[in-house]
Amino acid sequence: MSQKILVTGGAGFIGSFVSKELELQGYEPVILDDLSTGEERNLSFLNKSHFIEGSVLSEEDLEKIPFNELHGCLHLAAKGDVQESIDNPFEIMQVNLEGTHRVLERCRQHHVPFLLTSTCMVYGFTPQTGKQIGRAHV
Repeated sequence: MSQKILVTGGAGFIGSFVSKELELQGYEPVILDDLSTGEERNLSFLNKSHFIEGSVLSEEDLEKIPFNELHGCLHLAAKGDVQESIDNPFEIMQVNLEGTHRVLERCRQHHVPFLLTSTCMVYGFTPQTGKQIGRAHV
């Protein structure tokens, strides 16, 4: 039996690549994503029973995750758009802070190792070009 790894935000650009690599390495990714920026088509490789469409802010959605069966959590669910954080700071704080807290607390309760990631948005823009540093383009 392979080890289950929760990937929050797993239908996003980075999350889907991470999830696919986990599967190739013999793990079972369990994905929670609200599809606000990610896309279900990014998960075409995945056993659909391992995808939970839901939010890190929803206790009901978090209840669907088999925390007692997890061997780890990669927390990628976040709102990273700078302009959106200026326009909607409360929503951004809810997802990024409260959502992280809820997932982290569940992991703590079940002794699940937790890895928090950041975003390339923290690097800002280059003065010469005005383009995002480190931003992935498809």
